[in-house]
Amino acid sequence: MFRAPLLPLSWLLLAGAVSAQVPEVRLARAEARYPKELSSVTGLLELPDGRVLVSDGIDQTLLRIDLRSGKTDTVSRMGAGPGEYKGPDLLFGTPGGGVLLLDLGNARLSFFDAALKYLESSPVTRGNPATGLTMVIPDGVDGEGRVYFRSMMRAPDGRADSGAVVRWDRVRNAYDTVAKLKLSEVKVSSSGGANNRNVSMRPVPLSPEDVWSVAADGRVVVVRVTDYHVEWIRPGSPAIRGPVNPWQPVPIRDADKRAWAAELRATGLATQVQSENGRMSVRIGRGLAGAATPAGRPGEIPNLEWPATKPPVRLVRVSPEGDAWVERHLPAGSPRQFDIFGGDGKIKRRVILPAGRELIGFGKGAVYLKETTEDDLVFLERYTVR
Repeated sequence: MFRAPLLPLSWLLLAGAVSAQVPEVRLARAEARYPKELSSVTGLLELPDGRVLVSDGIDQTLLRIDLRSGKTDTVSRMGAGPGEYKGPDLLFGTPGGGVLLLDLGNARLSFFDAALKYLESSPVTRGNPATGLTMVIPDGVDGEGRVYFRSMMRAPDGRADSGAVVRWDRVRNAYDTVAKLKLSEVKVSSSGGANNRNVSMRPVPLSPEDVWSVAADGRVVVVRVTDYHVEWIRPGSPAIRGPVNPWQPVPIRDADKRAWAAELRATGLATQVQSENGRMSVRIGRGLAGAATPAGRPGEIPNLEWPATKPPVRLVRVSPEGDAWVERHLPAGSPRQFDIFGGDGKIKRRVILPAGRELIGFGKGAVYLKETTEDDLVFLERYTVR
């Protein structure tokens, strides 16, 4: 029988039987909670002074929040000028305490220094739709400031089932592939002619795909869904592959389909790229702010092809300590659950979040969760992690 050490108030040992190999703990009490509701939390970054930078894509604001005192100020403003934003989204730390903001509305990456003074911007979209298009939607930034993103290119018929993790060195303006990925299935349709062509790609919901993230030291973690194992990849070195982990397939029922559609309507990333007479236009947004999605109306089940079961994992994120937090797919309405893997690819423990909470970011010895109420109000919380 596993005997748990003394834990802080934010951790509570799960009742009932606990696996001797994988200790399970449950986050129980928030260390701090922001008292004001937010419309959304699309990105979060803990700053060196302990405050957090939060992007609210619905209210079009970038907030600097002190969770302990509740004091808040707004960084820059909505607009298309230098340092302004329209659709503030994901946030990443850069060397020297700087910040990278994914600005969806302006389709650009904006860089700020440690004082949140604007430095420069770079377009999200590179290339030509007719000859090859690169979409730099960051998923991580390492300690040297290199940006990591997933290659979005597929064959024209949409049958490609593999992708790549690409590393962009901004100093040298060089790109290299650091990992290969299995992509989810999509349905592709196209219309128009050579100079006015529209391509639409719709996902096959909950189809298996590898998930990945990046550590500060440049290691890439990939969770393989074919047999649920973790790989740590460092370019130039042999990959570290962990053992296969047991998992129980979760049947996809009506509640799961509705939950998938609701999440897509709220936060799904949609992209439209149009090329007309050699001139390219890009539109990127989340949920209802983005391009048309296959989610349907609230409460409806989209008329799509559905697999029989969910894949083993939903996403992975790397903590400041270098552990991989892998979120498991569970039945709709279940508290979110994470398997925590070390650098050897072996599972260390399992963490259960409070009901209605979602992991939104990490801090020094802490995790940040957002609570979404039945009234669609969003609250931000911080939990201490030992």
